[in-house]
Amino acid sequence: MYLLVMGYGACMIDGYPFSPEVGFFVHATDALAEASPEPIERRAVSLGGFPVTRVVKHFEPRIISAGPAIVVLQFGSSDCVMPLSDRGPVRFLKRLLHALRRPKPKSCSTGASSSSLSTRDELHPPTMRDRIRWHMASAIGLVTPLKPRTEIEQYLAAMRQMIERCITDDIRVVVLSPFPFANRHCGLSAEYFSHRLAELCRNYEKATFVDCLSPFIGLPKERVLLSDGMHLSIEAHRILGTVVSEVLKSITVSPPIPAQTDA
Repeated sequence: MYLLVMGYGACMIDGYPFSPEVGFFVHATDALAEASPEPIERRAVSLGGFPVTRVVKHFEPRIISAGPAIVVLQFGSSDCVMPLSDRGPVRFLKRLLHALRRPKPKSCSTGASSSSLSTRDELHPPTMRDRIRWHMASAIGLVTPLKPRTEIEQYLAAMRQMIERCITDDIRVVVLSPFPFANRHCGLSAEYFSHRLAELCRNYEKATFVDCLSPFIGLPKERVLLSDGMHLSIEAHRILGTVVSEVLKSITVSPPIPAQTDA
C-alpha cells in the first residue's frame, strides 16, 4: 500500500524549463518519502501555460480518477500575469523590450546537467540586459492600464471547484499561490491573487494554502528567476520544494509521541 501524491499545475509543477527531477514537486515529495512511514508514489500532470479556467474540465479524468490521497494545485502565475497591450506607443515599447532579449545560447551553465535545461525556449540565468528589460517593463506597467489574463473571480471560482471536488472524495489538497515575477505590476497582481486565494482556502479544513511569495522576500530576483522574469531558477525550485515538503509532512507524518516518565 502506498500514498499517492499528485501534482496538478502549470509548467513548473513538472520542473519546467528543467527536467522534472530539478523541480520543486520532486524535491518536496522526495523529502516526504524520507520522512513518511508509508511508501510514497508521486505523479505530476502539467498543463503548461494554461489559465485555470481551461484546466477544471481535465481535473476529474486526470486527477480524481487516479485516487490520490493528496493533490498539490499549482495554478495562478498564468492567470495573474498582466500582458502589455499592442496599442499605441506600448507596441513600440514592446518591440524595444523584445530587442533587448539575448540571442538563444548554444549552451547554458546553470549548475544542472545539460539535459536538465531546455534551451529551446531561450530561458537562461538573467544577464544585465535582462534586468534592464525587467525594469523597463515595470515602468511601462506603471503608466499603462493593465488587466490580469484571468479575472480574479473567475480564477477563484475555478480553484474553488477543484478544492471542493477533492474534499468530496476526502482528498487533502495543498494549494500553492502564484509565484514571484520580476516586473512590478505582475508582482502586485500575484500578491493580490495570493491574498484572495488564502482567504478562499481558510473556508476548508482539508485545504492547506502555501504562500509561495514570502520565501523569496529579500532574495535578489536574479537568483530567483530566469531571464523571462517569470520561471523559477534551480535555486528557487529547491527553496520552494523545501517549503512544500514541510506542508506535506505536516499532513501525513504524525509527530512522535513523547515518552512517559514516572512522576
